[in-house]
Order: sequence, then C-alpha cells, then structure tokens
Amino acid sequence: MQALISIGPTKTDFPQSALDSAGGFVWWYVDLIDEFGNGAVCIWSFGLPFLPGLASSARRGNPIQPSARPSWTLSVFKDGKQDFYLLSEHDPSDCSWDPEQGHWRFGETHFRSSVIEGKVLLEVDYKAIAPGFPGTLIGTLRVEGPLRKSPINMERHAEHSWEPVTLGAATGNLAIVCGDYRADLEGRAYYDRNAGDRPLHDLGIKDWYWGRFPFSDREIVVYLLMAEDSQDEHHVLEVDERGILSHWQEPSLDMESWARSTFYSRYPKLIRVSCHNKETLHIKLQPPMDDSPFYRRFVASCTQGEESVLGVFEHVLPHEIDPGWSRPLVHMRVHKATKPNSIWLPLFSGPKSGRWGRLFRSWLWKSRVKELPWLK
Repeated sequence: MQALISIGPTKTDFPQSALDSAGGFVWWYVDLIDEFGNGAVCIWSFGLPFLPGLASSARRGNPIQPSARPSWTLSVFKDGKQDFYLLSEHDPSDCSWDPEQGHWRFGETHFRSSVIEGKVLLEVDYKAIAPGFPGTLIGTLRVEGPLRKSPINMERHAEHSWEPVTLGAATGNLAIVCGDYRADLEGRAYYDRNAGDRPLHDLGIKDWYWGRFPFSDREIVVYLLMAEDSQDEHHVLEVDERGILSHWQEPSLDMESWARSTFYSRYPKLIRVSCHNKETLHIKLQPPMDDSPFYRRFVASCTQGEESVLGVFEHVLPHEIDPGWSRPLVHMRVHKATKPNSIWLPLFSGPKSGRWGRLFRSWLWKSRVKELPWLK
C-alpha cells in the first residue's frame, strides 16, 4: 500500500528539478509561538497549492509547473487572532532559488538557510509592499536549532515528502515594521519543507490535521491524514532537545465536539491521540484565526500528563481547493507584485487594524486618478 506521505531526509534540500514537475509543488514553512499563544507563520513556495488557478488547471488536464507560480506569505497572530497578513505572488523572472547555497529571492525579500556542525540557521530579510498601506514592510525573521536526526533511514518519495528540518529546541524571533505597525516576537520555532510531483488534491488525502507543540524538553508533532479510501495514516513525532526523532507506533485518535466553519465544513474542537506506551495527547482547538473553504489555522493547547502548552495547528481539505465559486474570494487575498490586483485587496492585506479605512482611501485615490486629464 502506497503511503500518503513520506518523512524525508534533512541533509539535502529538494533538487531544483522539483520546480519542473507539472502540477507539483514545493514549499518551506516556519512558525514560531510564545507561551502566550502569540506568534507567526511564514511560507515561501513555488507552486503553493492554495494559489487560485493552480488546482483548477490541473483538473482540466493542463497542470502548471511550480516554477511558474512563486510566492511567499507572512501571518502574525496575537491572542489567538490574526494581526497581520500578506500573501505576495511574484513573476518568475523576479525570483530565484539556489539549493546549493540555500538562498531564495522573491523580489527584494531574501531567505537564507544553512547547516553548520549540526545546527540550522534560517534568516529572512523582508522588503515588500503591503497593499493599501503607506510605506514598505521591512524586517527580519531568524530561526536557530538542531538539525533533525532520525535513528532510522528515512527516504524521500516523489509523491509527497514531508521533511521537518529543525525542531525540539529551535528558537526564533521576528521583527517587522510596516508604517505605524510593529511586531516583535520571540518563541519556540519549527521549520520544515514539503514537495510533491503531483497536485495536492491528487494524493489520495481527504483531509489532514497537523500541529506542533513545544513541550519543555521536547517537541511533539502530529500529522493526522484521512484517506479517500479510508486507509487513514497517522504520524506522531517526538523530537528531543538534540533533534533526535522517535516515531510513535500505530497511534489512534478520537475526535469530538464537532463544529462548523464559516464555510460550513466540519472540524473537531477536541482531539485525543493515544499510543500503547505513551501518555495520551489531549488537543483542544481555539476558534480558527484563519478560515477558508480549504484551509484553517488555529492556536491549540496540547496536554500530556501534567504539562500543557500552546502550539500551531491546521486543517486542510485538498479537494476543496480552487472551486470556481471560491476563486474570486482567494484572489482578494493575493497581492500580485507585477500584475493588477483585486480592488478588495487592502481589506485582507497588511495589519488587521485600519483595513476598512485603507480600503476606502484606496478607492478614493483611484477615483481621483481617473479624473486626471492626462489619463482620459
């Protein structure tokens, strides 16, 4: 039986040929969270499956190469609610990736990753436009931690390889400025990467729940995959402060207290994950801070024994990605660096506070520009 995902190696990044698999994807993911549930998520990608038009093109038999759709996103959350959001898509000519040097460029935003003597260092330098907001987003993200080590040989499969890079004792800090908006955060960090040579909705996954929880002396990561053929696949990784990974054997789960999202899909607010020789994980989801037809993100608490911590949690429904009725809604949230954008974009980008005012100001500015005689 083909596994829904493989847990791949850490020594080398994906080959650049991953950008050429029509319908495929490759993305890198970082989050950090403090003890109070404040934090950030950053994703940079080629062929991010959630971008409008990608999944629908694949369903029509015209899959797009990942290299054609580079993008990155930054989300800051405070008190379990989104505080800042930017999803920026770039022209391929304005982007680059050098796997050997561990360097990515998206416009004027740069990502750099290195491993020296078993230690991982990720540095991000942000410089980008936040639509409708005066000024430029500038800032840095830095993550340091042990390179993940596995006692068994883990192979990279082309269909979908998930590769946690640093966790267990990784730490990070984010400092950004955008006009009057500032965010300065420190916390435990997590860094992974994913790649596949087929569309996400074509991998046999009905939906998945993923979360990571920074306990005092270890990290616990759950990846609960519900299969289309009901042959579900559940992974629980436990990583100590040195980065050494152990894999729970045949975990089982119970879900209860079901709720419905804004878009009427169901998700459990309480999840219990058990294993015969481990103390049960009790996961409780807060209200979603990011909610869409195909993706939602939460702050969640996880209790094991006497210790309870806050972590980042997500629910993904691959088959709900990019239906025609939702595509305009997603377009509203995507900033295209070199192409026309939705008039509603200022309502979804940049700092949460003041979005309505920025939207009205952008409309007013556009209406005045149209009155200029040299544009008639």
